[in-house]
Amino acid sequence: TPQQRAKGLMGRENLDKDEAMFFVFPEQGIYGFWMKNMLIPIDIIWIDKDLKIIYIEKNVLPCKIDPCPIYKPTVPSQYILEIKAGSSQEMNMKIGDKLYFKK
Repeated sequence: TPQQRAKGLMGRENLDKDEAMFFVFPEQGIYGFWMKNMLIPIDIIWIDKDLKIIYIEKNVLPCKIDPCPIYKPTVPSQYILEIKAGSSQEMNMKIGDKLYFKK
């Protein structure tokens, strides 16, 4: 729901390596994210409609002072993946990589 999407990982005290939040938007667009009310640092990965990584923001720290910065790419995405800070580097994720899902 829009409310769940707005809340995201706010208030969460930890995020394990095998946990993530995956945001699905109905169409491609420029979607910005901020770290208001976040307690943990994360990596944010923007993914296009073809499941190709188009932008990565690494080790995004919780926002302590208003106004919080908004992180966003300059090209459209349709999906955003939030993972534990440092995980994108550990998995060697890079712009242009294509994601695949296992059932």
